[in-house]
Amino acid sequence: FALIIVIDMWYVDNRVFGENNYGRSPKKEFFAANGADLEIKKDKSHYRVFNLINPWNDARTSYHHQSLGGYHGAKMRRYQDLIEHQLTPEMQQLIDSLRGQSYNFSSLGVVNMLNTKYFVAGPEKNAVIPNRSGNGAAWLVNNIELVNNADDELKTVGEIETKSTAVVNASNFNFVQKKYDASGNITLDEYKPNYLKYSITSNQKAFAVFSEIYYPKGWSATVDGVTTEIVQTNYVLRGVEVPQGKHIIEFKFVPRAYAVGD
Repeated sequence: FALIIVIDMWYVDNRVFGENNYGRSPKKEFFAANGADLEIKKDKSHYRVFNLINPWNDARTSYHHQSLGGYHGAKMRRYQDLIEHQLTPEMQQLIDSLRGQSYNFSSLGVVNMLNTKYFVAGPEKNAVIPNRSGNGAAWLVNNIELVNNADDELKTVGEIETKSTAVVNASNFNFVQKKYDASGNITLDEYKPNYLKYSITSNQKAFAVFSEIYYPKGWSATVDGVTTEIVQTNYVLRGVEVPQGKHIIEFKFVPRAYAVGD
């Protein structure tokens, strides 16, 4: 009886599951890490990658790295604005620089404020181009440039030196101080999709810009456990005013609807 069962199962299994069912998946082959991916992954710090080959419809880069590009049918309107008005022109400027054998990317203010550490120009290891001009995960600025509407904010962010100046829409946030001390230091200590932790040391009041998308519906910020305002900065990023001294800044994503229904 046992032999009959084994023979029957063997016959049925071979009829339903043949060799073709165990072939290599084209999907897995498409997303397999290439030479460029493996080279970038040697860096264990926190950064983003900008694939210069069809970046706004590319899915591979986002599979392996945090990316400036990618495709989504419900992309944030503000980020799409940034792509059309700032990132696409800067990408062309970048390509022109590379054609001219220039590797100074300090003029790419918007690309640099998005914590771009690597450019990718192909699948090979030698197609990875490091960017030494990136602003990092967070930085302190000297100046706040106040504008009166979103259009001016989007325009101005492409004109400033984002490492030292930040743009804020004064119609949405009440700002008095425009000058800050940027001589301090800020570092990213912990990163999770719903939690970020930073350490900051400053001799005077500082304004920190974070290379993370501003999204008030769920994100909250604290300085040493005390709730503080998140300021929409540089059209798409977050900014926080921090008092003098050593502090811990934390961002938490806890949407009210989720928290209430949990």
